[in-house]
Amino acid sequence: MRHIKLIFQVALVLALLALAIALALDRPRPATSTSRPPIAASTPTPSPATPDAPDAPVTWPATAPRLVLGLVEDPEGAPIAGAQIIVTRDAAQPRRAESDHEGRFRLERLAPGFQGARVTALGYSPLNLDAQALPFPAQSKVTWRFTLEPAPMARGIVRTQDGAVVEGAWVFLRAEGRRFPEVADRANRLGRFALPWPKDRAALSLVARHGQHGEISEEIFGPGEYTLTLPGGGFVSGQVVDEDNQPISQFSVTASPLLSGAGGASAQAFDDPDGRFRLGPLAAGSARLWAAAEGYQPVDSPALDVQAGAEVEGVVLRLRRSIVLIGRVLDAQTGRPIEGASLTPAEWRAQVLAETAAVYTDAQGRYRLSTLPGARSSLYVEAEGYRRLLVGGVEGRPGATVNRDLRLTALAEGERQGTGELTGIGAVLRAHPQGVLIDQLVEGGPASEVLAPGDVVVGVGARPGGLDVRRAAQAIRGEPGSEVRLWVKRGGQGAPTSLILRRARVEMPRRRPVRPPHGHL
Repeated sequence: MRHIKLIFQVALVLALLALAIALALDRPRPATSTSRPPIAASTPTPSPATPDAPDAPVTWPATAPRLVLGLVEDPEGAPIAGAQIIVTRDAAQPRRAESDHEGRFRLERLAPGFQGARVTALGYSPLNLDAQALPFPAQSKVTWRFTLEPAPMARGIVRTQDGAVVEGAWVFLRAEGRRFPEVADRANRLGRFALPWPKDRAALSLVARHGQHGEISEEIFGPGEYTLTLPGGGFVSGQVVDEDNQPISQFSVTASPLLSGAGGASAQAFDDPDGRFRLGPLAAGSARLWAAAEGYQPVDSPALDVQAGAEVEGVVLRLRRSIVLIGRVLDAQTGRPIEGASLTPAEWRAQVLAETAAVYTDAQGRYRLSTLPGARSSLYVEAEGYRRLLVGGVEGRPGATVNRDLRLTALAEGERQGTGELTGIGAVLRAHPQGVLIDQLVEGGPASEVLAPGDVVVGVGARPGGLDVRRAAQAIRGEPGSEVRLWVKRGGQGAPTSLILRRARVEMPRRRPVRPPHGHL
């Protein structure tokens, strides 16, 4: 009997186990999917269940930033690649995005409070939307979809004579007898351009200009596809020597056509034991060369007549010794050295050469600059987190070493990088037939106490006469606390009056949007 009872208990256990397994296998499994959610998904995430609201969704805080996922397309639904999306904000830098090859873009952590958005793409009319037209629901993800309309365009490609595309050429439409273009564009990396056709224009000149390959202009009579073939450029060759006609082996050269922003290479560096150089191609026309070398003042050539396919030979650029300026760049408040501050000559008309001459401070704030442009010169001093400083009155005999420590003011809260100061009298000069005109004054600067807009400075120093904007600005800038004598005609009338001003450190004057000034001092 005992054996029969044991067998019965084992059988019962096995039956219960089999029933449990069967029930488990019969339970439905959750559905699975390997597909990714679409970019336009903006469903709110469910919140944990609570006794009062078991199925309440998450409400994204009204002030929290969102992820914006978007699409830019044409009216037929085709994606537009390379569209620029700029979201503007009040008192803040705009947020930017660019659509990819599928027309999609994303903006991370976009907070509410924006003013609107502008969407542009080559060959399409721009789209401007205010904040009310842009959905921004209380969800973590937001979807924007933009449709751009094709615009009536003069579009096409810029090429060289051998068929190579030209990147960076300026292309513009200009009416006959007009100096300034109706609309302008830069050829992209594929040499492509697109210019909206102005309304009520029957014919315009389509012009392409490049610093190396020249300029072409043709009359066109409406929107369409155009190919512009540039005529090509010429070359200039010569030698760079010192005051004793000995060759300078290491130097940089650039040319004026490259400085207009119409494409072309930057300054070219040369290393030749005989000081020889060959520069080009350069756009045909009048050109001037600039040369610079370590330890020398920069120099420029007379005007040269460059012809397409030809070479101007035998140009000699003679360089004089420069002042050697040494010292340290320090924090104006703490006196601590500033590492990585840049010092750049301020008067060089060839900006690309000025950039090649820039020097940087070491860990102790020390610098050595030996490519200053003359016996008296100015320079820009810049460092991250500090106001930009325009220093004047750097002078000495050629080859002499001048020691000068420079102090930078830290940016105040809310100030942007690029805010500037200068050492001078706090005025902006403009060219005038009698000398230089006082165009603007810095409030609280030395000039504001004794001068007025409209006064004309006819001389600086011992006696009046022989003054232009460049000379005046260079003569008036100087070390804080030093004095400068000005000869001034009040309102540009009458005999000049002698005034003595004491230089100070002042805030850089703001440039006016119309008629840009020629000199800060």
